[in-house]
Formats: sequence, structure tokens, C-alpha cells
Amino acid sequence: EGERVVTNGALLIDAQAQLGREASNHRPANSGATPAVSGSDNELSALGAAAADAADALATDDFAGYQKLSPALQKAAKAFPALPPLEPGTDLATARRSFEPWSTAVADFLKPRRAQLGLKIFQCPMTPVLKTGRWVQRSAPVKNPFFGSAMLTCGEELR
Repeated sequence: EGERVVTNGALLIDAQAQLGREASNHRPANSGATPAVSGSDNELSALGAAAADAADALATDDFAGYQKLSPALQKAAKAFPALPPLEPGTDLATARRSFEPWSTAVADFLKPRRAQLGLKIFQCPMTPVLKTGRWVQRSAPVKNPFFGSAMLTCGEELR
């Protein structure tokens, strides 16, 4: 009685706790070395790969390709319950709207480990849902999954 209780921010606190657990389970990456084999490394790698593949499909306006990736996205995301839900969408526009918050959360989650995972993080300052959305790619140049061919190069790499 009389103690202060946090009522907002549970998602952030949960995500930060998961990041802390992940960081404590990982060894530093060596250039060209095979990543450490552990459930956490595999889960992070699978999440990054699935997110990058999905972003690439959406950037190329390939809704059918994105739909084919949906099972891999759902499987990779299952290991990280703090991520927002991801709906496959019924068309390219609805898929992009659902992907934006999920992708932004994934990019934020993976940012501390992006180099070890071989990923780059990009940000667009004018996305439809969040106004500033982020995504992961394996390489440059920028390929915006939230707008695709309409504004493919909108965004910049975060360092």
C-alpha cells in the first residue's frame, strides 16, 4: 500500500528485458566467424532474415512473395512475444500497414546486434502508420518497403 505502480510502458519494459537477456547470452562476433550456436542466436538470426526478406518483397511490390514469407515471419516472431502482431494482409496496402509497426519494433530490437547479424537498419521519416518507420535490409541502397516503387528510395540508413 502506498507504493507507486507503473501502469504504462509494459511493452517497452518487456522488450528491454528481452534485449538484456539476449545480450547476456551472446558472445562478441568475430569478423568472418560463424555465429555462436544457441537458441537465442538462431532466433535472432531467423527474425532478422525473415524481416529482411519480407521488407524486400514489399519494397519490390511483390505481395504474392510476401504472402509466401508469412509463415516464416510468424514462426520467427513467435520467439519474441513483445513484438506487435503481424497480419499478412489481404492486399499490398494492408500488408504494408501491418508490417510497418512490426518492422519498426524488429529494427529497434535488432539494432544493437545489426552488425553481428549482417543487417542494416533504415528509416523513413514519413510512413503512413507511425510517421517514422524502420526496417532491416541485408545491404544498401535503401529500398523502402512501406511505399515500394512509389517512393523506393525514401529513407536513410541509421548508423
